[in-house]
Amino acid sequence: LMPLAMKIAVESNQLPYDVRNYVWTHGFGRMLADLRDKNHIKRKGEELATIVNHLVVEQREVIVVAKSGGTAVALDALSRLETDSVAQAILLSPA
Repeated sequence: LMPLAMKIAVESNQLPYDVRNYVWTHGFGRMLADLRDKNHIKRKGEELATIVNHLVVEQREVIVVAKSGGTAVALDALSRLETDSVAQAILLSPA
């Protein structure tokens, strides 16, 4: 829901951003596994870091927005990146 709301807000306000949704979860209804599976969080953090690195190579400004359990994935990804790779990191309701 958050990526869709963010995309609508960006488009309706004609902001110069491209909203991309990174699906990191185990799937619908698997919240406990999402929060407890540290290996999964690390794998998804590594994948997200790779995506961000590609955007940096393309000289895109990157802002990472994560919510709840996704903040663990975002923090893992951020720890793998070069300093200043990401313009901002916004962590909402970290779990």
